[in-house]
Amino acid sequence: MKSGPDSQQGRLRTRRRARFVASIFLCLISCLQFREVGAADDTDLPSPLLPVADAVEVPPAPLATDGSKPESDAKTEAKDLSLDALLDLAEKDPQSLQSINMRPSTASDRLLNPDNVFKPDTSGGTAANSTGELMSRSFGVVTRSTSAINQDARLRGYSGSQLVGTANGMTQVKTRIDVDSLFSQLDPNLIESITVVPGPYAAEYGPGFAFFDAQLITPKRTDHFTSDSDTRVGYNTNGQQLMWRETASFSDRYSGAFVSFGQRMGNDYRPGSTSNDFYVPASYHEQDIFAAVSSDLTDRSRIDGSYLHQQIYDTELPGVVYDINNQNADQFNVRWTWRDDFTGKDRIQIQSWWNEATYQGDGSRASKQTTFFQQMIVTSIPILDPGSTVNVKGLSNNAGARANLLLGDTDRWQAKTGVDWRRVGQFHQEELALSNGVNPVAPNLFGIPFSSINDYGIFASGNAKLAERWTLALGERIDAVTYGINQDDPVGVSTVATPHGVSYTGFATPTRMLNMTYLNNSFRVTDEVTVDAGAAYAMRPPNITELYNNSASAPLVRFGNSIALGDSNLSAERNLQFDLGLTKRQAKSTFGVRGFHSEIHNYIGLGANNFGYFPEVGTTPNGVLGRGQPFMFNPVPIVPNQNLSADTASLGYVYRNIDRVTMAGFEMLGEQRAQPWLEFIETLNYTRATNHDPTWTDVYTGQVHHLDQTEGLPGIYPLNATVMVRFVEPQNRKWTAEWQSRMARQQDYLARSLGEVGTPGFIVHNINGTYRWTDHISLRTSILNVFNLNYYEHTSLAIMDKNGGVTFVKNPGISLFMGLECTF
Repeated sequence: MKSGPDSQQGRLRTRRRARFVASIFLCLISCLQFREVGAADDTDLPSPLLPVADAVEVPPAPLATDGSKPESDAKTEAKDLSLDALLDLAEKDPQSLQSINMRPSTASDRLLNPDNVFKPDTSGGTAANSTGELMSRSFGVVTRSTSAINQDARLRGYSGSQLVGTANGMTQVKTRIDVDSLFSQLDPNLIESITVVPGPYAAEYGPGFAFFDAQLITPKRTDHFTSDSDTRVGYNTNGQQLMWRETASFSDRYSGAFVSFGQRMGNDYRPGSTSNDFYVPASYHEQDIFAAVSSDLTDRSRIDGSYLHQQIYDTELPGVVYDINNQNADQFNVRWTWRDDFTGKDRIQIQSWWNEATYQGDGSRASKQTTFFQQMIVTSIPILDPGSTVNVKGLSNNAGARANLLLGDTDRWQAKTGVDWRRVGQFHQEELALSNGVNPVAPNLFGIPFSSINDYGIFASGNAKLAERWTLALGERIDAVTYGINQDDPVGVSTVATPHGVSYTGFATPTRMLNMTYLNNSFRVTDEVTVDAGAAYAMRPPNITELYNNSASAPLVRFGNSIALGDSNLSAERNLQFDLGLTKRQAKSTFGVRGFHSEIHNYIGLGANNFGYFPEVGTTPNGVLGRGQPFMFNPVPIVPNQNLSADTASLGYVYRNIDRVTMAGFEMLGEQRAQPWLEFIETLNYTRATNHDPTWTDVYTGQVHHLDQTEGLPGIYPLNATVMVRFVEPQNRKWTAEWQSRMARQQDYLARSLGEVGTPGFIVHNINGTYRWTDHISLRTSILNVFNLNYYEHTSLAIMDKNGGVTFVKNPGISLFMGLECTF
């Protein structure tokens, strides 16, 4: 036998030839046998930095009857092997390649983030009226409600402005930031999954401090031509709420498409016990049509497109000065994808989208007259009379484009880089009118002058397996943000002159440079215990409302008759966040705990000002809610008989940069399978947010007065927990029955300088059940608020009750929901 350099070189040449032949062979396999795109589901890939278990609505995979884990597929999947591993396998045993499943993964190969993928079970329909309400079932998410179909999802202590939402890669923008919600244009039955990122640990979604990434239903792919339909119907007895959705689709090996039409409608609902004769004015009517198509252009590329049209009309917003008479929204989304034919991975994506919503409304309904134009506005502004109203109209549009490049193999490392552009335009007009239709303060208009934001970004993120138990992830993003405003807009030139010029808000349009950087580590201490640690720095630019809002009424700090002024010179927020988590996973249980701390400078929040209106003493009840504002006054002249503590007082605010805000808290989750038929799930969430620089501003002089104390931020949800006991059919989960108890502590750490009012704690109980009658028919039922508790959330808005006293919008009392889904 030969030895030495020549023989070594010969072996190397042989190895190279074998690798080349194996490469050709594997490429042929992927081209000829696995051409379909998008049929894969890589959700079985665990997130290496998932500090807690998957969302509580997603139980672990069913165990066998003896408690052991289910047997895995005998086939090896190519996505679990690196290129070198595949070539080594081909060199050693070419026949083994026939047993490899070359299943391609989806485009969104999950980069390392402390995220939580929430997959709602909507079989049989869902009792949720909105996507925001659906998201509240995900771990750590709470909501702020302004209507039955507008529940704005909040995460930790971050405000709605600090959260970024996307749907199928398209940025979602609120029509009006103080009233609307991120996903108000999406029916909850269109949601496939939502990834929740509780911090600035994702680079591709744009500037923000936390992210919601929704994946909508998409066209399927099948080996042969297939057509099917899906019908969902649901009914909630409290409020006579009806929903239905019909979806028809077809698919084959190379393409797929569907069209889906749905409606949601409801009437006023009844709160809990002791309020049976008082119905909350919350009627609504929503309908939409959603269509999507996916088609292969070549063996290695495909195009996906979708269109959504939504109409909302005759929708009451309890606690807001006006209702929505009509709103129309259209969304277009198109994406081109190029796939690596060998690994099956989506490597390049180019996407563009456009979205526009227009609306108009007024305060003429009886519920608005009772709350605002008989009590909370007229008693504060004598120039108005009972029967007065407010007329509003507005527009919000959103366009963008993105190009992504995915590199690396998923076994050892992967990286994503790209560029994007986003544009948001908005205006809002609000006009007061007396009962005879005359504007009492003509020609003044309130609202937001037509203005726009352009954001140009570049980003890169990736993760690497540095050792067998250690995974590292990092990301970087840089943005340039520019603003534009129409200075001739009547909203912008109608304000009484102040020391700041024609408009207190100003017309500044500076360019702001932003940066985001994050670093995460995940270390598997044992086979069961994982420790995760992350640090991130992110900047968030002011939005249009914060810059240019001119005294429009808004439900700020829980009172809808408040007004706010923007400041066009606001600086970008700067957030430094730390996360530390521990997860223990065993065959029958999971436990996770995660703590966080955020240090935010230049926080864009609210400061009180003296644009509020206070009724005279004796015209309204005293401040039974505790809204005293001793530092607020009307300096020209000082009226000594104003009731500064009146519940009906209309308070004024100004958006300002707060020097320093801190937020800290923790989240805990436990899941146990005590028996094959019995499961327990518990969650606990707490956030404490502190304003270290509360102020009030005299807008007549421009002087800012600093208060000598710290206080809470407004709208922070108190300590809350959920406990669920779930009974399941142990073989294949044909049926489930669940008792759910949700608890919230009283909130007494408040934004006192803003007139925030605390709330008591509560415990509410629900019963949920599902039954899969056949492979094509599923049933769902829920008894909500079983004991008919009369309660309200900390974020609920003020409203007048049947006796003319100020109260808060109560949550629905006992309700029965019944849902049916048929798939054929």
